[in-house]
Amino acid sequence: MANHNALRASILAAWRRLFPEPPRGEPFRIVAFGDSLTAGYGLKAKEAFPPVLERRLRGDGYNVVVVNAGVSGDTTQMGIARLESVLANKPRLVILELGANDMLNDIDINFTLAN
Repeated sequence: MANHNALRASILAAWRRLFPEPPRGEPFRIVAFGDSLTAGYGLKAKEAFPPVLERRLRGDGYNVVVVNAGVSGDTTQMGIARLESVLANKPRLVILELGANDMLNDIDINFTLAN
């Protein structure tokens, strides 16, 4: 959980630098695109990173929707295969978290980097 807290703090700090004032109008759509770390493998749905980030940003007054596009087991190649469907969400911001399963599956780092 400590890694989640550090990641969450980093993203919130970057968000506040980009948007010192909450965006107005339609909700700002963020897509969290990744593997089990994004999906929240082993957690209740509301405990996964995307809904926690959305609650935190909304609590700070930001009108956001954070879409959880995490799929457990995804590799970078699998992520590329579903990129079009992720972008169909019309995000204004994408948080990309892929690559851990490439390492676990002993996929050549050059292939991962090319993806």
